[in-house]
Amino acid sequence: MKKVTFDPAKGRLWINIEMQGIYFITYAYQMWSATAAEPPVLTNPLRKGNNDSPHDDHFEVMNDFNTTDPLANFDKRCLDTNFWVKKIEANDNGYTLKLNLLQGNNFESATLLDNIVVTGTLGTPGLKEEGAVIQLIKK
Repeated sequence: MKKVTFDPAKGRLWINIEMQGIYFITYAYQMWSATAAEPPVLTNPLRKGNNDSPHDDHFEVMNDFNTTDPLANFDKRCLDTNFWVKKIEANDNGYTLKLNLLQGNNFESATLLDNIVVTGTLGTPGLKEEGAVIQLIKK
């Protein structure tokens, strides 16, 4: 788990998921609460995607149960992304998975706060699970 500091006064939080390699890669993203007073998972439905579909792989970080929840309340919440990597071809140049956390009022102009990069290979065709977790820390 990587702790990343954000400033509640500097606009919305976004995650961007990047996937590279000759693999079929799927993912599911969710945000976990930091207190027992909230539901354990604050992302409903889970955000999902893959590296083969044409839709964007970025999402606003938000509490789906309280869409007006101020960013100051996001302190210590965890952004959890699971990746499933499936090797299809015999050649193996490896894969790179990135979970980027950005901040700004819109995604296109948001500033990168930090990221987690996961790299790997699969020696034989098969399936491998990878994960990346960012814990939000309020400035």
